[in-house]
Amino acid sequence: MSHSRHDRFAIADAVGGAVPAPVASCPSCGALFADMQAIRAAIRGAWAPARPRAFPLTPADAARLRPARWRRLLGAIGTQRDGITRPIALACTGLGLAGLVLTTMPVGPAGATSDATGEGQPRVFITREPAYADTRAERVPEAAVPDPLTGFSLGLLAGGGAVFAVRRIAPRLGGVR
Repeated sequence: MSHSRHDRFAIADAVGGAVPAPVASCPSCGALFADMQAIRAAIRGAWAPARPRAFPLTPADAARLRPARWRRLLGAIGTQRDGITRPIALACTGLGLAGLVLTTMPVGPAGATSDATGEGQPRVFITREPAYADTRAERVPEAAVPDPLTGFSLGLLAGGGAVFAVRRIAPRLGGVR
C-alpha cells in the first residue's frame, strides 16, 4: 500500500498508546510515529522558567490589598449581592411618579376645574394702587402657591433617579483603587 493512503491522524492519536498497524509495515509511518514520540518526550522535559520571587500572599499582603470598608460597600452596590438599593430606587421613583400624577389631577366636583375659564373656582384678588392717576383699582390674581405634595413628589423622583445613577456608576468606582 502507498504511504499517501495511510491515516496520519490515527498515527498521531496513537502516540502514547497502542501502536497502529501501518507503523510496523510502512517506514514513513514509523518515522512519523517516532518523531511524534520524541516531540512528546521533549515537551514533557521542557524547561520551566525560574520565578524571581515567591507569589503566595501573606495575611499582611491580603489585608493591605483588601479595599477599604466604604469602597467594599460602594463596590457591592449594583451587583448581584446588592438586594437593597434597587427596591429603594424603584419605590422612590414609583412614589414620585404617583405623587406627580395625583397632584396634576383635578380635585373636587366633576367638571368644576375642567373648563378653560376656571369658573367654579374661588379666585382671590389683591388690589394695588396704579402708578398713574386713575382711581380704578387694578385686579391682579394672587400668585399660585406651590403644592407641598408636588415638591415632595419631585424630591422622591429625584432621589429614585439618583439611586439608579449610583447603582450604575458604583461598580466602576468600587474596583478603582
